[in-house]
Amino acid sequence: MEFIEFRLYWEGRINRRDLIEQFGVSMPQASADFNRYQEMAPGNLVYDTRAKHYYSSDKFKLRLLNPDSDRYLANLLSMSSGILTAEES
Repeated sequence: MEFIEFRLYWEGRINRRDLIEQFGVSMPQASADFNRYQEMAPGNLVYDTRAKHYYSSDKFKLRLLNPDSDRYLANLLSMSSGILTAEES
């Protein structure tokens, strides 16, 4: 659930493939995870059937995270420099 919220907050979108690649879950499990997130945070997601992505809604509110932009930017820099992999971050 935190991963979904993280992506929505920082990148503004997420799809089932992101969950499958990150956690190795099945397509049905990824769909169930989005349904669970929608129950926990109603109104945070909007699904675009054409793009097959969930987008953060204009009513998006953090429910699970306390974001730290310094940490996020430091991780991005470390990944672009080859110091960390995406998995390590």
